[in-house]
Amino acid sequence: AGTATLYVAPTRDYRGLQMGKQRWFASLPAHPLTRLYEPDADHLHSPDAAAPEVVTWIAQVANQN
Repeated sequence: AGTATLYVAPTRDYRGLQMGKQRWFASLPAHPLTRLYEPDADHLHSPDAAAPEVVTWIAQVANQN
């Protein structure tokens, strides 16, 4: 419960994953630094599309500890 999570859900992901993202994100334990990030990418290209946000989020989490 004390761990922040960055949940990456690309906007052009597989339909089944898109349909479940809100429910899965909502099921994460509450944490002020937990984020849902939705890059404009498909499933295969989401790591590259999310990389800048991942770096920013890691820096934010590291500065809170």
